[in-house]
Amino acid sequence: MDETDKEIFLNIFLGMVNIEKKTTPEAVHGALMQASGIAISPIVRNDDIPMYCASSIASAVNEGRAGDLDRLISRVSVGIEENLLKRRKRKKL
Repeated sequence: MDETDKEIFLNIFLGMVNIEKKTTPEAVHGALMQASGIAISPIVRNDDIPMYCASSIASAVNEGRAGDLDRLISRVSVGIEENLLKRRKRKKL
């Protein structure tokens, strides 16, 4: 995923989660799933985004740590890509 894709992913996510209000890990997880389906791949599975990542992002939103969001979401997008690559390799074997 290049920087443009990461920016699209971040913008879609931020459009779904109101960072001015409190949120839950479940709401963050759903928004991450939708954003990844649009920006990364429509075959992203529920378990490609660990709930602990969604919890970390929800905490950052709820505590007003907007500076952490970019870093956390970038880490999630890299993790999703790694999981997709692993699955593709397993299918080829």
